[in-house]
Amino acid sequence: MRELCRGQYVLLRMKILLVLLLATCTTMHAQQPDLSSLNWDGRIVYECNSIKSESLKEVSRFISDGARTIYIGTPIALYTYGVLASAIDEPSAANRYAAQTGLQAATALVLSYGIAVGAKNIVNRERPYVAHPDLIVNGEGRVDTHMNSFPSGHTTGTAAMTTTLILRYPKWYVIAPSVGYALWMGFSRMNPGVLYFTDVLGGYAIGAGVACGVHMLSNELFKLAEPILPSDGSIAVGLGGTPTNPVFTLSMSF
Repeated sequence: MRELCRGQYVLLRMKILLVLLLATCTTMHAQQPDLSSLNWDGRIVYECNSIKSESLKEVSRFISDGARTIYIGTPIALYTYGVLASAIDEPSAANRYAAQTGLQAATALVLSYGIAVGAKNIVNRERPYVAHPDLIVNGEGRVDTHMNSFPSGHTTGTAAMTTTLILRYPKWYVIAPSVGYALWMGFSRMNPGVLYFTDVLGGYAIGAGVACGVHMLSNELFKLAEPILPSDGSIAVGLGGTPTNPVFTLSMSF
């Protein structure tokens, strides 16, 4: 009799555990959001947006909010440094090179950003948090009603600036932080749910592509901009030819 009661007790406990397990699985399944409305592009943004780290979102907002200051300020700073250093200290090839780099980066930025703004108006793609408000949360805390999603203006400007720096200063200590900053910029736009993955890639492609094109035509650019570029510190003396096309040149640095 005692063994029978013990067996019934064990059976009762197993039934209770089974019921609890089923209830837990049912609850977990009910809490899983329906992602059927998202394609692969949207799911990447959803995963980035679903990271439960407020400190990470704060860093993303900081990087994103400071983007324009960086990619607009860097070309201005390089050009200003080259001009002022030549005026205050002395003209040199290094100072001229810095001013040329700033001018080249600014040209790439203006052209690429113009293309990006035009593409935004043509494509007219809604931002992720607008298209899927039940799945993606706007982590920026503000609604951008002026610009659409594709392509990313932030990654366009960042790619234009960083690509120019890499092409002009192909050193590891320039390449590594430039690439790292550009990649983090892309994540910082998906983490708050304001851009799709393809928006980020589109911005990279436009910015880097335009920067490479401007670099290829940089000699022509610098010839046009010669009146606003500092001297490299050398004097060309022509013998037996015209002043603009000497047969023999002698360079002297001061």
